[in-house]
Amino acid sequence: MTTVLKITVSIDLPDNQPAPKIEVATEPPLATATSSVPDLDPAVTDQVTTNASKAQAPALLDYLRRCVIELGARPEVPTSGNRPGINLNPPVGVRGARLASIYVPSGRVAFREIAPIEVGDFEGAEIVENNRVPDHVKIYLNTEQDVDRAMVLTKAVLDRR
Repeated sequence: MTTVLKITVSIDLPDNQPAPKIEVATEPPLATATSSVPDLDPAVTDQVTTNASKAQAPALLDYLRRCVIELGARPEVPTSGNRPGINLNPPVGVRGARLASIYVPSGRVAFREIAPIEVGDFEGAEIVENNRVPDHVKIYLNTEQDVDRAMVLTKAVLDRR
């Protein structure tokens, strides 16, 4: 993203008056206002803004951005089906299926590669059962702390590849 800032200042001075010194600053400094942080795919952002609650949308977007920035993950809206979800795929060059799946309306992130027996190793994680048999783990993104916990789980999945 490029930010262009144009400021025009006109000062009428009496004849033979020296020009005043003019300093311009931005708050915060413009260097930190522009960023090379990659934007999320518009389809991903739209999936969140359309289907997540206003309370959960910031946490979901924060989690997705952190996954892109910190892990190189690739969030994508599935092309098949019509569920409001997002697949979190591994970085280019890393083998394996998705790292996690996100069901946007509930803010649930599911990790199929974390065994239910490991749930105690990850704060905030819950066991998901399939026909009353422990199957995988999930976490709900509601707060910044939940995002941090989900990042630990996501890194654990990626480290196994």
